[in-house]
Amino acid sequence: MRRVSDAILSIYKVSKNSTQTEFLTHVFQIIGEYVPYGRIRWRAGVVGDAGLTVYTLGALTAPCVSEIDVRYVKGSESILLPRIDCPADESAHDRDEFEHLANTIAVWYRFGGHADAPSVTSGLRFANLSFFVLSLQRDGSSSSFTDNDREIVQTLHSHISEAWGTNATDRLERFRHVQHEQEGAGAIVTASGIVMFADDRFVQHVATRWPRPVDAHLPDPLRLALIAGKTSFVENAHRYRIMRDGPIACICAHPRRAVDSLTARELQVAQQIALGLTHKEIARLLGISPSTVRKQIVSIHERMGVRNNAELAAQLGPGLSP
Repeated sequence: MRRVSDAILSIYKVSKNSTQTEFLTHVFQIIGEYVPYGRIRWRAGVVGDAGLTVYTLGALTAPCVSEIDVRYVKGSESILLPRIDCPADESAHDRDEFEHLANTIAVWYRFGGHADAPSVTSGLRFANLSFFVLSLQRDGSSSSFTDNDREIVQTLHSHISEAWGTNATDRLERFRHVQHEQEGAGAIVTASGIVMFADDRFVQHVATRWPRPVDAHLPDPLRLALIAGKTSFVENAHRYRIMRDGPIACICAHPRRAVDSLTARELQVAQQIALGLTHKEIARLLGISPSTVRKQIVSIHERMGVRNNAELAAQLGPGLSP
C-alpha cells in the first residue's frame, strides 16, 4: 500500500484536467485502499434563506469494480470507470449515515466564514456552500471502523475537499476559455440548480433580471433550462451558456449581444460566412438551397445591424466560430 502522503499528492494531481466523475472515482478508490467500505457517499451542505439543503455529489457501493459503465479516453487509452450515482433527492433512510455508529464514519469539512474554504481562482467565492460531509458504512454489526480508520478518512477528506474546489473551478475556467468568455461572469451549481460558487458579476447579472432569487437556487427559468439539458438560455438582457459535468454544472453569463437574436440555423449560416464560404458552399454543407442561404443572410444582416459580410464576421469574433 502506498503512503498516505503519496495518495494525497495523487488527489491533487487528478484534480487538474479531469471531469467530476473521474475525480470522484479516483478519490473513492483511494479511500477504499486504506479503509475498505460497503458504501460511501459524499455530500455538500448548501445554506439558503429557507435553511440547509444537503446535496449528494457522488455515491458508490462496493465492490464496485464489476459495475463499470462510464468510459472516457485518456490519450490513446480507453479507460472504464465504476458508475458513480449522483441522486438529487435525499431519502429519510440515509440519515443514519450521520449518526455515530461503530460501522459508520461521517467526517466534515466546514467553511467557517469562508476563511477555510478551498482556494479558488477566477474571482469565484463560495456563494452558499457551508460544508462537505463524507460518510462510509460497513454492513453487519461486527464490521466496525477503528480509530485509525476514522483518522485516515478525516485526513484524506480535508485534502479531497480542497482538491474538489480546484477541480470545479478549473472546469469553469476551461469552459470560459472554450467559449472565449474569460471576462464573463461565472458560477458553479449543482445539477438541480443550487448555487455553490459564483463571482460578483454573475450575482449582479442574475439580480438585474430576477431581483428576488428563491433560496439558494438559480431563478426558475434558468434552473429549468439547466434541468432540461439545454446548453444556453437567453433572456432580455443576458445570455447564459451551460455545461453539465456529472453532479455539477458550469454557467457563463454575458450581456446579450445582437448575435444572440439569431436562430440556430441563422447562426450556422453566419458562422460559415465568417469562415469565407460562398452561398453555394454553405448550401451544400448545410443541405439547403442557395436561395434559402441568401434569404437567411438578409435576415442575419437585419438582426445584427450590419451592412455586409465583413462587418458580420467582425461582430461574430473568435468566440462564435464553429
